Amino acid sequence: MKQEYIDIHCHMLPEVDDGAENMETALSMLALSEKQGAREIILTPHYEHGCNGYRKGELSERFSELCERAEAAGIGLKLHLGNEILWFDGAVQAVRDKEALTLAGSRYMLIEFYPDVSFQQMLRAVRSVVQEGYIPVIAHYERYETLRRQNGDQEIEELLCQGALFQMNFNSLSGKGLLSGICPDRRTAWCRRQVKAGNVSFFGTDAHNLGARSPEHDRAAAWLKAQIGEAELLELLFENPQDLIADRTI
Repeated sequence: MKQEYIDIHCHMLPEVDDGAENMETALSMLALSEKQGAREIILTPHYEHGCNGYRKGELSERFSELCERAEAAGIGLKLHLGNEILWFDGAVQAVRDKEALTLAGSRYMLIEFYPDVSFQQMLRAVRSVVQEGYIPVIAHYERYETLRRQNGDQEIEELLCQGALFQMNFNSLSGKGLLSGICPDRRTAWCRRQVKAGNVSFFGTDAHNLGARSPEHDRAAAWLKAQIGEAELLELLFENPQDLIADRTI
């Protein structure tokens, strides 16, 4: 039996970013996700201020079309819409103006940074989001060198204390992932230590296509099953995402 999960971060909405290139690819990605155990998915196209290839409101139109096509194809997934927001100083205002979207209409904002972001920049962003009544979820936090260096554990603890939550990509647990395509052994070990330390609140596929960045999670789920308890596994893959979608505090 496949491990059930909710994917809070992926790029399966077609023709809006560097994710699914067309409707057929998007439907194939959704079908593969369902086959692997997904029950709900939040579609999170990139929001990059001033650089988006879509107009305001177009995401909702494309989302409605995808939902209709998925239902017609017999795909039983429950779909939600959001954005992965590349942080800039006006990000919270963009959300208030509905230029950028929170996750599934909740208070949770999925935020990414440039890879060379400093800890102080991350900390200021987290504080800004929390002060405005939103909850920052830092996307694929294993990518940020500032958090992986020697004193990174202290920085992670500080971000958690300030109200941040962390999302990790499934493939980073299985020795794949990151933009280079292969995750070095030491980085995989770091990711696994983070799970065991209880610092991860969510997982996502961050799927972009049916090739190197497909919605695969099987190997990561196998490692999680072997290394953490059933209750924690359920919390990470299902309960925390459910609470997010329902806009409950985690």
